[in-house]
Amino acid sequence: MNNINRFNTTELLDEFQRNGVVKLEQWLTPQELFEIRCHSAPHFERAPIKGKYPGILKNLDKHDSWFHSHIHEGPQVDLMCKLLGADVVPASAGCFVKRPNEIENRVDPHRDLGPWKSAKQGATIWFALDPANPNNGSVNYLKGSHLEEQPSTKDSSRVYQANLQPGDAVVHDARTIHWSKGNSSPYLRRGITYFYWVKP
Repeated sequence: MNNINRFNTTELLDEFQRNGVVKLEQWLTPQELFEIRCHSAPHFERAPIKGKYPGILKNLDKHDSWFHSHIHEGPQVDLMCKLLGADVVPASAGCFVKRPNEIENRVDPHRDLGPWKSAKQGATIWFALDPANPNNGSVNYLKGSHLEEQPSTKDSSRVYQANLQPGDAVVHDARTIHWSKGNSSPYLRRGITYFYWVKP
């Protein structure tokens, strides 16, 4: 069964348009989770430990035929089209890892596409391969920030913390502000991200 058929797309679209972020519990089937873990394993080994973007490796689809096929033809494509209200174009597949006890490996609040006014329409879906929680650096989103030019990240009532289990997924609008803390736990936190543009 196509993944999207297991969800109420009307409710997902309403939440996505209102908050700029939506969580999909158990989006990946156990078999899909197993496959994506297997294909991503060698890429996680190559992810940089230090530098400007520690633990992040982009453009997997440019060098790996499995990721090229999945970002173009996987069941998430239909979901992204429905949430964005238009056909989408795959931009990049990436992997990210917060290794055990990497307390300094944090990501400051940001948008994926630069200045709000000039940002093109797009969205990111990321698949959790490990549990994501406050101890190992789960991602925080400022709900509704995709609709505002200069929202305040100090408004704690609007912060959504994406606590996930393996196989869960999160989609966020390219204009939604998000950030994460470092990993203070002894466990890995790995994920795969696919970014899509709205087709011109």
